Amino acid sequence: MSDNTFTLYYFQASYYSQKAVLALFEKGCPFNRKIINIQNGEQRTPEYMKMNPQGLVPLLKDGEKIVVESEKIIDYVDGQVKSEKMQKNIASLEEDAQKYPDLHDSYIAKYQKTKKFYEDTINKENVIEHLEDTEHRCEYLEECLRRSKESSAGKEYWLTGTQFNAADILLAVFMDRIVLLGLEDRYFCKTKRPLLYDYLQRIGQRKSVQMLRADVKTAFTMIMWNAAKASVPYVVVIGLAIGAGVWLMKNKSRVIDAFVEK
Repeated sequence: MSDNTFTLYYFQASYYSQKAVLALFEKGCPFNRKIINIQNGEQRTPEYMKMNPQGLVPLLKDGEKIVVESEKIIDYVDGQVKSEKMQKNIASLEEDAQKYPDLHDSYIAKYQKTKKFYEDTINKENVIEHLEDTEHRCEYLEECLRRSKESSAGKEYWLTGTQFNAADILLAVFMDRIVLLGLEDRYFCKTKRPLLYDYLQRIGQRKSVQMLRADVKTAFTMIMWNAAKASVPYVVVIGLAIGAGVWLMKNKSRVIDAFVEK
């Protein structure tokens, strides 16, 4: 965050406090620390009980706003960081519109789309609506696969027939994004939509899809490298990049590799 508005009331040895601290560290948010020694009962002092009547730690203050419970704190911090980044993005587009008069209309159009996207993503009702819409779309796709399978006469089948075509390209990328978001169990698990589940396994055997997934992996490395360069002195970047590479191979690759393994 650009301004140090966060104050975290926590106890270092507390399991729940550690989750909140890790979220702040992970997001690069500076924060004021207020240690509440729960072993000495400091969570039951009148001052603290006024902020959190349950007398639990951790507690996050952002100006006058108070957020309690580690999970809610994590969600709040994540939302605030995304909000700030989006606001900077919008402000940058406005500046570019003034800086480049010949591209003014293009930048304004991009600004309006970006602003609408931001407003949609912070609106809980819109998010729920999109999740439910995806549910309906997946149900329709499952039905399309069922019809395709029935008409294939035992041959290999894809979304619209026995040939892998443009429709399958769109569906393959869509499904990979769902897996990357960790929502595959919601939309096409084996027991809920078996044909979509089977489809995911089969596209993972295609050379073109494997090549695409390998290319996607490189994006993670690039993102981490750029983030490292922007946040630490260059002399430290090399060491971090090596460590990040090891971490990426052990962790991030599992996300993409899950496309093939599942």
